[in-house]
Order: sequence, then C-alpha cells, then structure tokens
Amino acid sequence: MARGREAAAQAETWEHQAGDKEKPFPYEDHQEVNSPTRELLLHLLLTNMDEVIKDAKTGDSVGFSDHALVDFTTLRYMGQIVEGILLEDMSMHMEDWEVIRDSQHGFSKGKACLNKLIVFYNGVTASVEKGRATDVIYLDFYKAFDTVSHNILAANVERS
Repeated sequence: MARGREAAAQAETWEHQAGDKEKPFPYEDHQEVNSPTRELLLHLLLTNMDEVIKDAKTGDSVGFSDHALVDFTTLRYMGQIVEGILLEDMSMHMEDWEVIRDSQHGFSKGKACLNKLIVFYNGVTASVEKGRATDVIYLDFYKAFDTVSHNILAANVERS
C-alpha cells in the first residue's frame, strides 16, 4: 500500500506540474491505492475489459455499459499510478537480479554518462601523473547508427 501512496503522490505532482485545475480523483482521500484496486487495474490491462466485473448474485459477467461513466481525469491518473508501480517493481527486479552492472552508466539513476566521463578522465589523469604510457581512442558511432538501416541492425542482433 505504501507504493500505491507514493505513486498517487507522484501523480498529484504531475498534475501540479501540468497546471491542471482539475483534481486527479473525484474523492477527497486518494492517497491510498489499496491492493485490490491495484489488482483490478492490472486485471483491466491484461484481460478483456467487458468481463472484469462479476455480478455478486448470479456470477455472470457485467459489462461496463451497465455502470455509470468514470471521469477521464481519474482514468488518466490511475494509469500513471499503475505505471509508477510497474516501474518500481521492474527497477527492484533489475536491482535484485543484477540485470544492469554497476559499471553501466546512462540508464541508471544517479549514473549519467557525464559521471562515467568524469571517472574516465580521473583515471587517465592519474595514469599520466604517474608517468604511465596512456593512449586514448575516441570512437564516434553516432553517424554509423544513423546511416545503417535499423532492419539490418535488428537482424544482426537477432542472429547473435
């Protein structure tokens, strides 16, 4: 539930940054998105939406046409909440299973490409100060990836 609260707070931050005058939810207390709500939202994303809600008495599926409409603003922020929860889960999974190495920069929080360049520069400077022979080779792959067809690159990746 704490993750739901954090995601709801993040959605509220996005609302204020966007300058919307609307409330993200029609309810006063929207800070807690409990587990059943989260599971329903995930179920909505992964299944046929018309068969999500079951009638408690008959057990039959009830279509959404039988219910009142939901404010689109609410749906927009609920999507952001689900996105935040999924992002957090995926990030924790990648950290737990060490999918991204510590040496990887540019895609990790707090590890920008600039940080990697500073680490590299400090290493080269230390080598030069100690009198070691130091060679640096700069490669610019930017143009290479712009001129090669993405289909060719994808085919090479699939083969390897």
